[in-house]
Amino acid sequence: MGALVLNNVNVTHNFCFRETEVTTSATARGGGIYSGSGSSFTMTGGSISSNEGKGGGGGIYCASANVFEMNEVTVSNNYCESKGAGIRVLTSDSNTADLTDCYIEANNLTVDSEAKGGGIYMEGGNLNMTRCDIVGNSSFKQGSGFYSKKGTTTATNCNIYWNGSNHYSNDDLGAGVYLYDKGSDHSIFIMDGGSIYENNSIGNGGGIYVEQGAVFQVKGNVIIKDNYRASVGPGATNNNAYLTGSAVIEVVGPLGDDAIINITPHDGGGIAIEFAEGTSSGDPAEDLSHFALDCSDYSLIVDADGNIESYVPSEWNNTDTWNGTIAEATNLDEGIPTSSSVITIHRAVKIPSGVTANAGTIYCDDFCDIIIEDGAQLITNSSGVAVLAKKEIVAANEDAHTGWYLISAPVNTPAIAGETPATNLIATVSYRYDLYRYNEGG
Repeated sequence: MGALVLNNVNVTHNFCFRETEVTTSATARGGGIYSGSGSSFTMTGGSISSNEGKGGGGGIYCASANVFEMNEVTVSNNYCESKGAGIRVLTSDSNTADLTDCYIEANNLTVDSEAKGGGIYMEGGNLNMTRCDIVGNSSFKQGSGFYSKKGTTTATNCNIYWNGSNHYSNDDLGAGVYLYDKGSDHSIFIMDGGSIYENNSIGNGGGIYVEQGAVFQVKGNVIIKDNYRASVGPGATNNNAYLTGSAVIEVVGPLGDDAIINITPHDGGGIAIEFAEGTSSGDPAEDLSHFALDCSDYSLIVDADGNIESYVPSEWNNTDTWNGTIAEATNLDEGIPTSSSVITIHRAVKIPSGVTANAGTIYCDDFCDIIIEDGAQLITNSSGVAVLAKKEIVAANEDAHTGWYLISAPVNTPAIAGETPATNLIATVSYRYDLYRYNEGG
């Protein structure tokens, strides 16, 4: 049960190995520092860099230490083949490892099937990180920045960015953060402010990958955006928070004014965000404004319990759309609304390309979209119907688009009132406009 206190010390260019009959053993851990069971380790200032521990914790391994504290320490350019190139952490349930104002950068994890957690590998117990940056780390598989196998991690005002895979495989998941959950291994990750951005995975979870059963909780000014999934071929797509199965994002405290979380929906969507009691702003529109979807094929809705659900919008020309749950209408013709129908829409409805949708009067519940795809059209006797235009469209150009009127728009676009056509006004995918075609003859 030794104690080690380091102040402004640089631990560098060390190598930990254990030879076996075949190769270097995976039990060779803690390339720069190994803090074992019952020990006490405190480090303030300085760095842990360019060390190698084949079996994990290339820079440092906390192996059930009673006290493990690092303050203003840079952990960089360390290497290992398994579990935590920069830091590997394991504590008892009653102890906590603390990292404060630390910089975890450019640690590299390769080769092994357990090559997870390029920056940090959380093995179990409790870890508190405050104002730490996890930057530019790489892994052979999951969690290039941070990987949690089990235990509770609280990240307060930490930034996780520029992390990515060094192996072109769809098994590379969760470039920023990966939360594992299987059997008795249960991960909890609490994000209080801070950001996850500009991470890049080959598989899903460019920002964070949450396995079903793992717990991901947020509060404060949390920002998760601008993360990507890079395909093995050319091109990349937005891929931020990826929730598998029934995994959710739990809001456990008020969200800050600048909070924004982008979610990658898939497999039909489902409940994506749940608000703990007392954490909602009380304004569904305000709650909804902190979340966005990476895929335009899905929509968000606030459900009856105040939680947020993502789902695939129903198509206008599908008779099942008008079953009363999604939407309802009078005067249907073969199950589809007509120009004399009175329509009430409860969930998002999409008008596909090539379809002309007709309606008499349209009512929409709050936060429900009518989505008009490129090449589609909505003709209604109602004025001021809010729609989401999934295309660039010139509104009310007198020569080519007679009948389109822009009733209101964001402040950087002039508002047009009455029946005076607007000229050369662009409605883009990014914004909501009150854009509709008015049936002058109706």
